[in-house]
Amino acid sequence: MDTHTFHQSRKRFEPLEKKCSFCKTGSNKSKMEDNCFYSVYNVGDRLNLIVFRNVKFKEIKIGIPRCES
Repeated sequence: MDTHTFHQSRKRFEPLEKKCSFCKTGSNKSKMEDNCFYSVYNVGDRLNLIVFRNVKFKEIKIGIPRCES
């Protein structure tokens, strides 16, 4: 992804863009914690037997740029 960078210790994608996605204003003073982080799920492991089914999901967070207001 060209618009996000992966933060290893927090295991999330952080946006590189500083403009708010809602109001389209650019603020260079915005902090990373002002952004909205939403969980995205992916199928990690799937087990299908005759009498038993199991699906394990992997969760990763992706950031959407937002301003303080």
